[in-house]
Amino acid sequence: MERNVPYRLKSVQITDDQVSQCCRVWIDGMIIRFDYTRRRKDFCRVVTSRMSTLDLPDKVISRCILFYLNRKDIHIKQLTINKMKWPVQRFFPKNVVSLKIITARGMENSLRLLKNVHFKRVIVDNQCDTSTIFEIPMIYEAKYLMIDTVDMINEALLDMPLVSAAKINQKMNANSTFIDFVQKLIDSENLCIGLKYTATSHDHNFVLRNLKSELRVRINVRKTNWKGRNCLTIDMEGEKELVISWYKTGTVFFPKHHVTAQVLNKGSSKNRASGVIEHFVNVYTSLRNN
Repeated sequence: MERNVPYRLKSVQITDDQVSQCCRVWIDGMIIRFDYTRRRKDFCRVVTSRMSTLDLPDKVISRCILFYLNRKDIHIKQLTINKMKWPVQRFFPKNVVSLKIITARGMENSLRLLKNVHFKRVIVDNQCDTSTIFEIPMIYEAKYLMIDTVDMINEALLDMPLVSAAKINQKMNANSTFIDFVQKLIDSENLCIGLKYTATSHDHNFVLRNLKSELRVRINVRKTNWKGRNCLTIDMEGEKELVISWYKTGTVFFPKHHVTAQVLNKGSSKNRASGVIEHFVNVYTSLRNN
């Protein structure tokens, strides 16, 4: 009877806390903690607000997940996997609207075992520069995909198929990080309108002029204006174009330089005039849009 009761859960979080040496399962305010024991490997203690068990095999974590989430009628609005390997092989709860993954080294191997699992929305916070999580179909096949990642050592992000209007934010340590991904966008086919890639540099020595010069050497670009802002545009196959814009945030002592490449409908940007005419045209366009 209990398993037939419908579950409507707003938030489920599974966290591996390396500092406190424990695993926490958070289900709509109910917290179950599994403390890893120091004396024996592969054992843990279940800690609740009222009691603590003796040492138990760590399989108790997967049994807890199955007990609460393996239901016939369950709906989860947000499921967060925080730096933890998925504890149950070949099982994943049904009807998860949004999945958020905070990566840790090696955790993506447990997600590869999950087949035919799809989500409407996936958020990836990648903090590992050698992660291969972008190769997993359940990630890149999401209808709405948001990625926040560090600069990658491997080419997992460059090799990821782009099948949705993804929003990708990446920290870059060199200009080649942005230029290589722009080249990937140009070479890709059937890109969705609205796909957006932003590279952010925290380097004080970052020079935007150098990035644009390197971009012009490798790719044929033209000077344009989009929404009152100077930008560069690359023509793509079909009725699409790739618009590259830039802006700066942060402070004088801690600046952040952002360079964005976005797939738009052809004709969204307008060619810029040259010299003094360009200046007045840009001023007029900016005033008109405001």
